[in-house]
Amino acid sequence: MNQWEVIFGGTSSFDIYLLSGFVFFLYIPFVVLVILYSKILIKLKEQAHPGEQSASAEEQRTRTNRKVLKMTVAIVVAFFICWIPLSINVMIFYLVPRKNLDVCKFFVSHNVALFMACTNCAINPIICLTFSSNYRQALRRLVNCCHAVQG
Repeated sequence: MNQWEVIFGGTSSFDIYLLSGFVFFLYIPFVVLVILYSKILIKLKEQAHPGEQSASAEEQRTRTNRKVLKMTVAIVVAFFICWIPLSINVMIFYLVPRKNLDVCKFFVSHNVALFMACTNCAINPIICLTFSSNYRQALRRLVNCCHAVQG
């Protein structure tokens, strides 16, 4: 007998646990991510600068805002691409009758999907390094600082 059934009763308690985990740890964070980044982009667009702006300053601001937009889109898309395979895999597990599942193929696809989900943590810094010169400079200072401490 499954321990989940003993603790929570019923046969679907583990299913409810997993699905609620996906709602709370995937779908809600994705919606929050989209909402918060959208608000940041709206604030950047509405941001007023005091005094008269020169054409070059306005052009620089536009370029910076475009970089922030690209970085934001890249982070949201990377989150979606990294996590959606695992989500689909779990949905297949619950929607396809167990007798119709090829266990070996499912196990492989599940591990690949799980690896992709975990990869999201490594992709975000790469995205920030790609789009943000401030991020690159801070990383350079950190590496130099660590190197100086070791030397």
